[in-house]
Amino acid sequence: MITSSPVSRGWTTAVVGLVALSLTACGSSSGPSSTPSAHPSATASSTPPAAVGRDHVVGLVGSVSGGTATVNGPDGRAIVDVTPATRVTQIVASRLTDVTAGECLVARPTRDSGGQPTVTAAAVLFGPPVNGQCARGKRGRGLAGTVASVDGNSITLTAADGTSSTVTVTPATRYARRAVADSSAIADGQCLLALGTKGTDGTLQATVVSVRPSHDDRCGARRHRT
Repeated sequence: MITSSPVSRGWTTAVVGLVALSLTACGSSSGPSSTPSAHPSATASSTPPAAVGRDHVVGLVGSVSGGTATVNGPDGRAIVDVTPATRVTQIVASRLTDVTAGECLVARPTRDSGGQPTVTAAAVLFGPPVNGQCARGKRGRGLAGTVASVDGNSITLTAADGTSSTVTVTPATRYARRAVADSSAIADGQCLLALGTKGTDGTLQATVVSVRPSHDDRCGARRHRT
């Protein structure tokens, strides 16, 4: 099992939307796992999964058995099936000094942030590229792209079309790192967001899954829409 240190409710609230954004941006690719899975039927794989799918499950993991997780969320209890083709990532609290050039980054602006191409970030989510790709440059009001440089409180991003944008951070900015994991990261008490396709019995066949620490056994997740 992958363990995480406790995090604040503010961090949890700040990054949940970015987790969903990260999944949908890179859901058609898969990354290799560096650690063995505790669930043989649901190990990470380098085989690209099918299309992400428009269905989702979000909530607190209640139990895990084999490659099946029971999740308690705002829509009630749900079942998520994880297969060897499912791409699993884990979100952990981080800091500005961990952001390095070449990584993918998504920034969520503050309410009073200026407009693009320069925004002040309430939260940023970053991690390695998936099959060499990052999300597109504009994600709603936010920004996404490849980190070109970090200089003081400014992060310069380069979009797929070559345009540049700047993310300004403050002492209040929250940071989260997305790391490749395997299905052993899916554990009781973790917050889970899964995208995929629901079968006739309501079980979600997950193509991408992200897990992160809960706060007081709560996830604070809003309903995700693809």
